[in-house]
Amino acid sequence: MVPTEAARRDASLAELRKAEDELEILLSEAAYRHQDWKSFMETQAKWEEFAEQQATERARLEAEGGTLYLSVYAAEKELLTRERTKELRSYFNRMR
Repeated sequence: MVPTEAARRDASLAELRKAEDELEILLSEAAYRHQDWKSFMETQAKWEEFAEQQATERARLEAEGGTLYLSVYAAEKELLTRERTKELRSYFNRMR
């Protein structure tokens, strides 16, 4: 059976939530190791703004006004979030 767009959208959103949860856990575990956590989190907030804009732009370009918009947005944001988590995991491991 071919999944409906609603099912694909829901799956994409669920994967995005998992990726965001993984990033949040990593950040909470690393907080005590960083010398200037406030400054780091300011940078993280800027990255979050970038990721939001990037995902929105990708969805707009590929599916503006269409039923695929939210799926494209979620997939792009998940990809960016997983990449960020991987980069930060490596960064925090070097701080040990």
